[in-house]
Amino acid sequence: MEIRFTEGNWERYFDYAYTRRFPDTPKFRQEPDCIVNADKRDFTSIFLKEPYTAGAKISFTASFDAYGAPLLVIAKDLIRDEKGELWYGDYQEVVLWENGVNVWDLWEVAPGSQPECYEKGGPRVQNGICIDWLLSDTHPLEAGKRHRLTVELDRRRLKIWVNEHYVMLRVPNLPEKAYLGITGCEGINRFYDLTVDP
Repeated sequence: MEIRFTEGNWERYFDYAYTRRFPDTPKFRQEPDCIVNADKRDFTSIFLKEPYTAGAKISFTASFDAYGAPLLVIAKDLIRDEKGELWYGDYQEVVLWENGVNVWDLWEVAPGSQPECYEKGGPRVQNGICIDWLLSDTHPLEAGKRHRLTVELDRRRLKIWVNEHYVMLRVPNLPEKAYLGITGCEGINRFYDLTVDP
């Protein structure tokens, strides 16, 4: 399935959903050939409505202004709250930025608990979400230029292509069934298209 982020062409395939790291619920702004997070401080996410399993491959084309970070989100669950908003708490991020690609593992921790992620020098906690850095694959990506990110879910591994560059890593807690989404954060990000093969 290929989706272009032009007006009226993408909305039926996606739901807005939000990480529990932040309380805000921003929306993308529509531009003629893309969607863009409206404010560089926003953390704006949309998810495909159906979950995917091992073997799924998802790609998007995006550009970013300085310090921007368009990313793919792989979420274990989407939970609807009493106001009708969808939220996610256990997930991985595959992040494009000016120095290459980062991969993060994030999960919810119980209030007042002392999980392993509090260990000195290890992951940090933000609003009840433990954040662990899995990979930094460094190679320059030019701001303002379009880049293609492709990620394949391969059981407990992620296969990642950034343009023609390839890297693979093991992710032990990658969910067997996952919701796939995109996020614009840490700057202005533009998404032009998305392709998913189940």
